[in-house]
Amino acid sequence: MDGGGETGSNQIMDGRGGTRSNQIMDGRGETRSNQVIDGRGETGSNQVIDGRGETGSNQVIDGRGETRSNQVIDGRGETGSNQVNDGGGQTGSNQIMDGGGETGSNRIMDGRGETGSNQVMDGGGEIGSNQIIDGRGETGSNQIMDGGGETGSNQMIDGGGETGSNQIMDGGGETGSKQMIDGGGETGSNQIMDGGGETGSNQMIDGGDGRGETGSNQIMDGEGETGSNQMMDGGGETGSNQMMETQIRDEGGGAEARSHDQLS
Repeated sequence: MDGGGETGSNQIMDGRGGTRSNQIMDGRGETRSNQVIDGRGETGSNQVIDGRGETGSNQVIDGRGETRSNQVIDGRGETGSNQVNDGGGQTGSNQIMDGGGETGSNRIMDGRGETGSNQVMDGGGEIGSNQIIDGRGETGSNQIMDGGGETGSNQMIDGGGETGSNQIMDGGGETGSKQMIDGGGETGSNQIMDGGGETGSNQMIDGGDGRGETGSNQIMDGEGETGSNQMMDGGGETGSNQMMETQIRDEGGGAEARSHDQLS
């Protein structure tokens, strides 16, 4: 502990594989790097607390494939990178909380094909990249929640031909690009709902097996404005393309309704 705000290097080396807890507290807000390396596969608790809102690098390396939880909390809104690598197929919880509205990248890699849940919440309306990579063809749930009305791109790629649910909800009326790619010829439901009356392009492409089977494609808009709706199939069969627009005006002297439906 140092009240003046200057802390030297704190390093613990143990060749037998027993490491105790390594904790550094600094009242002025300057913390050096805190690194723990253990060759036998037993790592104690590694915690860094900083009162001013600046946190150094926090890295945990374990050769046996067991990693404890790694959590970084910062009250001022600046969080460094949080990355967990595990070769044995067991990954602990990876959670980032930020109150100021800035969140760094959150990436989880697993070589055995099992990936846990990856959830990012941000109240300020800015979300960083969210990417899940799985080599065996099983991908967990991918959910993004944003209260400010700005959502980044959400893309899921699966080589085994099975894609889970992909849902984007936005209350502000602005939705980013939504793309689904599946090589096996099976595509799940793709639904976009927007309450503000502005919907981006919705495109589905299926050319895996040539059978010409494409899932449901539905766009709902409450204000009567619908964007382009296009479906392409490599087998020579195209699904329904429907655009509906209904407008009602009432200026006090009566109601005037106009509707236009186009089917192809």
